[in-house]
Amino acid sequence: MDVATTRSKWFRINTELQEHIERYTAEMKLESFLFKSRRGNQPIQRVQAYKILKEAAKKAGNADIGTHTHRKTFGYHFY
Repeated sequence: MDVATTRSKWFRINTELQEHIERYTAEMKLESFLFKSRRGNQPIQRVQAYKILKEAAKKAGNADIGTHTHRKTFGYHFY
């Protein structure tokens, strides 16, 4: 849910990603965050998400990517 508006956001994911998420979340409590901060049961901050995406993109051979790029690409494909 979007904390600011309390509206749910829905989007499609492929079967392979669904399976990975199910394995990752199998032992999680419902109130836990998918990407938990090291400070306890809090969500990671925007800057931390950016660092994680940049590092993953770099390892995949595409260092020129960021959080806004993902949002634009998702919107393009969803449209």
